[in-house]
Amino acid sequence: MPFSFVKYMKAKAASILAAIFFLARCTSDQTPSVSSAPPISDTVIISYSQDIVPIIQTYCLGVNGQLCHVPNTNQGSVGDFTTYEGLKTEVDNGMIAARVFQSNGGMPPSYSNGPTSLIDSDLQKFELWVDQGAPNN
Repeated sequence: MPFSFVKYMKAKAASILAAIFFLARCTSDQTPSVSSAPPISDTVIISYSQDIVPIIQTYCLGVNGQLCHVPNTNQGSVGDFTTYEGLKTEVDNGMIAARVFQSNGGMPPSYSNGPTSLIDSDLQKFELWVDQGAPNN
């Protein structure tokens, strides 16, 4: 039986299509996303001094010479988060919600010397505190 180039190409094309179909099915992630932290009940009262200040110190003030959201910042960061009043101003004008709670908000920034994203439990606490009116408690 002589070699048939056309039959060879049809077989090759069928193999390639089967592989593409298989890979497309395998790469589709059907698993639901799972938060690493259990949800915090909205009945929990979040404390500015006990819960929020440590979050601000960890993610917002900067580390290793990078000064952010402090007086005389060397990063050009808007807002002084070393005081309740400074943070509350940014909560009230919507900047915290836009920059921190939105996935494309960019805070903390990718170039940060510290953490570049909030862990789930800290993000939940911060959002709940804002939802509770951002009290100075």
